[in-house]
Amino acid sequence: MTIKRVNGFTGAVSLSVGGLPDLTTATFSPDPATSKSKLTIKTKSVAPRGSYTLTITGTNGSLSHSVPVTLVIR
Repeated sequence: MTIKRVNGFTGAVSLSVGGLPDLTTATFSPDPATSKSKLTIKTKSVAPRGSYTLTITGTNGSLSHSVPVTLVIR
């Protein structure tokens, strides 16, 4: 993930992800991040198959921005 800064913002961004299906975990590295962060999603072999809309949110103080992404488990 690449963090795009606007309007002179220079702070670190804490990242989170919502909407993960059961038996699935997500981690960001680094977190908080200042320019780029790698999202790693791990699923158990018995995780429910399907397509899921996840919401990734970056937060710094009262500022936040969210984007939807799709996770497909086959």
